[in-house]
Amino acid sequence: MATEKEAAALAKTMGTAGTFFKGLQGNTSHRGSVQATMPMQLEAVLAKREKAKEEHKPARPPNVLVDGVYVRGSADPKQKPVLRHVIVKDLNKVATQLKYEVPTTGLFERKPPMGLYCVFDGLSRAGVGVAGPASAEFCALNFHIALLNSLSELRTGTPTASSVESAVAKSLETLDQELLIRNPEIADGCGAAVALLVRDHLFLAFMGRCTAVLCEVGT
Repeated sequence: MATEKEAAALAKTMGTAGTFFKGLQGNTSHRGSVQATMPMQLEAVLAKREKAKEEHKPARPPNVLVDGVYVRGSADPKQKPVLRHVIVKDLNKVATQLKYEVPTTGLFERKPPMGLYCVFDGLSRAGVGVAGPASAEFCALNFHIALLNSLSELRTGTPTASSVESAVAKSLETLDQELLIRNPEIADGCGAAVALLVRDHLFLAFMGRCTAVLCEVGT
């Protein structure tokens, strides 16, 4: 049989254990709140991960059919064409490759499909210079860069249709200035017809005698 001293020690131990279990029971509500918080935290992490995945997901190209043909070319294969087409089926992809950051708000929210379609015609010059291929070639090689520069400047605000129109016009002006500065020896000029597609918005710009005909489906 246990002595009085051993019995007292045993009672003290049981009392301590009872206090411990009582403490656990008292913290049940706290444990429940922790368990309830964990799913909420997990949802936040998953939502953040999904958002980051969406931001890095490449934009879809426009679902359009586009092509170009030139029927006024010279019979001499060594002579450069006077008319140049530019068909950029996925402008977002080109912007990424050239490391240009296009806007992500306003008209450009949620990475809209973007395409660029241009005609630069050395015979339809804007009242400047003579007919020739040099100016049209320069514009065909550099207009998309001038446009991406202008569009990237719209990141500081919330781009609207009006601001994109201004960006397209500014791109043509910038291209004209760069041609005069970088290639002063070029004597010929060219006309231009430019179409920028941003989701369901089509922006058009013309210079010289170039023009475009828009046809609505079903008419």
